[in-house]
Order: sequence, then C-alpha cells, then structure tokens
Amino acid sequence: MKRLIIIGLLLSCYAQSLWAACTATANNAFYGSVGGSSNTATVSTNIKSVGDLIVFSAFCYSQTNLTPCTPVSVVMNGQAATRTTVAGSPAVQETNGENGNNGQLWIYYIESAATAGSQTATFAVNGAHDDIQLAYMDFSLSPGCKATHHVDALFTSSPGQNSGAPGTTSNSISGVMGDLLVNFTTTSGHIDGVIASPWSCPRYVGGTETCEFVNTVNAQGYLLNAPSGTTTASWTTNQAYVSWGSLTTSFSLSSLPNPPTALGATVR
Repeated sequence: MKRLIIIGLLLSCYAQSLWAACTATANNAFYGSVGGSSNTATVSTNIKSVGDLIVFSAFCYSQTNLTPCTPVSVVMNGQAATRTTVAGSPAVQETNGENGNNGQLWIYYIESAATAGSQTATFAVNGAHDDIQLAYMDFSLSPGCKATHHVDALFTSSPGQNSGAPGTTSNSISGVMGDLLVNFTTTSGHIDGVIASPWSCPRYVGGTETCEFVNTVNAQGYLLNAPSGTTTASWTTNQAYVSWGSLTTSFSLSSLPNPPTALGATVR
C-alpha cells in the first residue's frame, strides 16, 4: 500500500509538470550601430540563460534602389539563426515625391541559445546599400519549457497617405493564442512613441524602455501571451506620407517534462 501511495504521488507530480503552462520573460535587448555600406552589421548581446529564445530584427536600406539587399545569415557566437518564412521586401517608396523608402526588413530567431553571457551576433547581406542594422531581444522560458516558431503574419506595407499628419502602421496575426509575438516595423521617417497596447517595448541595455532604434528609428515590440482572435501591432509614424513595412512572427511555448527518475523508497 505504501508503495502504491508513493507511486501515485510521483505520477501526480509528473502530470502537473506535463500540463503546467509555460511562460516567457523578456530580458536584455539592444540594437547595433548602423553599418553603412558594409555587408555586415553586428549587435552585442547579453544572453541571460542557455535555452533562451533569441529574436533578431535585421534591416537593410538603399536610398536609390528598392531591392538592393539579399540576406545571407545571422550568426551569434557560431550559432546560426533561422529566418522566418515571410520576408519584408521589397522596400516601399514614399508617396510625397521624396527619394525615400522604408528599407528591407527580416526577422531571424534562435529557439534555444547554446551559450549564455556576452557574445556578438552578425548579420550578413549581399548587394549595394546605404545602411544596415541588427537588433535582438532575449526571452527566458519557465523551467522545462521550449519555444518553437509557429506562424508568420503576412507582410504589410504602405507608401503613406501623402499628407503631413501622423500616420499609423498595422500588421495583424491570428490563431496564435498563448504564443509569444514579436513585431518589427521600419519606416522612411520615424516611429513615434510606444507600440499600442497590449504590446510592450524591450528594455535596452542601460535601462531605457523604448521601441525605437537610434539613427534608423525603426522599432520592435513584443507580446508575451497573445490573446485569442486577431492581434494587431500598430505604431504611429511622425508623418503620414512616410512609407512603412511591418512583420510579425509567433512562437508557441510547450513543456518538456523530465520523467521521474525513481519510484520511491523500498517498502519492507
């Protein structure tokens, strides 16, 4: 009888572990400097834990050519990242007659970081361009859980509305309840303020909570637990006529419970 009780308790604990909801926590995030015409851009990462989900926002811009860049790779400390299935290219030209566009954008990810601590991530491209930049966000998962890339929203873009008033970007994703979502948006002008609720901005190195990148003023945001239905990522731009492009991707969180290693003490 004692043995049966012990086995029952262990199986109960195992079942609770199996069905426990997985959660994610946002850690460090940062953007690298603008690389100009170089075919590589880097960002210094500080990964909290082995097994973290790392998401990269990669950007390439040419003033005169709307499709100049071919993405090659994002590699962090020798670990290659995977590019999402939806790409944010070609770039979109402004409507107000200026020679400006939102550039090209991509999202890459590493589902499980192999190394913790400070390391360098490098984004490589082919093709002539004027600017290139890479940013990252680091997410830790609750014990015994993993992140798996789920689905990508369709790329959305706009050349603007040809007026001087602020405009709004929009990118929607459905069927991802409970997923961790990441959005990356680029414009030919500036992203102003914070991404609309329920999204959050990453807290960059130095403690500043902002979605914007210095110089390019592109932006990234995240949502740790997507609600049911359709979730939309919206930003305000500094002027309506600026062009913009937006990508959203999702990651499902699932448990990987470890089975019991022992079935209790011997009953004499």
